[in-house]
Amino acid sequence: MRVLFFLLILLPGALLGQQAPLDIEGSWRSEMIDGPQTIVVHGDSTVSFGEETVRIRIAADTIYVLFGDEWVGYNFELHGEALTLSGGDLADPVVLTRIARPSSGGAPVAERKPVMST
Repeated sequence: MRVLFFLLILLPGALLGQQAPLDIEGSWRSEMIDGPQTIVVHGDSTVSFGEETVRIRIAADTIYVLFGDEWVGYNFELHGEALTLSGGDLADPVVLTRIARPSSGGAPVAERKPVMST
């Protein structure tokens, strides 16, 4: 599903069109209708969601995601540990919360599973 797959779209540390890199590498979580979704942002302009990976680009306040051979643009706002995505094919804004930063080696923490509190 394109909307769920879109939730991958977080910006890597080295982004095109930005004067200073955004600090968004690592693991993020969003609560969806079918349960929580984990998204991993890599420093190589890719984002992973489950077994899927997409390429992304950024210009100003827009994230462009390559779905097949079509680039789709989404607006974003980053406030601390919350990233809000809107526009594109999203009916409502989606808020992602950072759950892990990259390890000291620079690679995102993809192996670590977030602990769910009850």
